Amino acid sequence: LSIIRSNRVEWLLSGLAQRLSDEPGSSPFAPELVVVPSPAMARWVNLELARRHGVAANLEYPLPASFVWQLSRDLLDDLPEQDPLSLDLLTWRVFGALPELGGEAAFASLCHYLSDDRQGLKRFQLANRIADVFDRYQLYRPELIRRWEAGAGDDWQALLWRRLSRGIKGRHRVAVIDRPLQILGGSGDAPVL
Repeated sequence: LSIIRSNRVEWLLSGLAQRLSDEPGSSPFAPELVVVPSPAMARWVNLELARRHGVAANLEYPLPASFVWQLSRDLLDDLPEQDPLSLDLLTWRVFGALPELGGEAAFASLCHYLSDDRQGLKRFQLANRIADVFDRYQLYRPELIRRWEAGAGDDWQALLWRRLSRGIKGRHRVAVIDRPLQILGGSGDAPVL
């Protein structure tokens, strides 16, 4: 595992291009993994590598969430194949939970927004937006998720997160990430991501 950091994407690409040309992989049939923040970035990296080398083949571009989950699955034997709070599944869990929130004061603004949604379109769009935010929190704000899991926060986001993660405690990205870090030589403290 090589982690290359920079605040300039051009420098990162140059380093990757150089590394790929200097160090052939252990097997020509094993793909190189390049973790990228978005599908658009994956496409750009692939096009730039092809432009520099004439071809860009046998490269995989997992997003951070799927990479972390797969790494965790490879190291731990008790995880499901798919993250139960991955973006797609989380969208549908939020979609299903929204109608149940009507009687709680913390969710008044959400219920008011959805009050004229007869076809469920606004509900789906809102569920998708909330799921996207929660997905980003899992990656960029794990300490917030940990606090919510511990019972802190009484705003609608904290309450909704606890409702969504009920029944899967310890089996979502933030709860799982500490275990592989310990296996890989971490200190056992909560990671700073």
